[in-house]
Amino acid sequence: MDVEQWRGTVESRLEGVEAMTGLIPEILERLGPQTLTPQQQRQVQVFVQQLSKATGKHAATIYNDLYTAFKVPCYQDIPQSDWEQVERWFKMQLERARKKF
Repeated sequence: MDVEQWRGTVESRLEGVEAMTGLIPEILERLGPQTLTPQQQRQVQVFVQQLSKATGKHAATIYNDLYTAFKVPCYQDIPQSDWEQVERWFKMQLERARKKF
């Protein structure tokens, strides 16, 4: 293989890499945001149990309130970037429940 052939091969491969690299933003956009981790999902379940005990509300009602607050069909779809807001939401709900009783 002479230098010109080698150069052509390398340039061709680089063009392929550049084309693939250009697709990364689109792929990430299609994947959407990362959702709550399994550990965070388990913590949501614990929060729901605590809030249910504190308020007497059925767990399904609490989950529905959570879905409405975060505009999701289920808590597993909450973006991971919203985790601090989720924790705050539960803390506020628990504080309200404690003030009532």
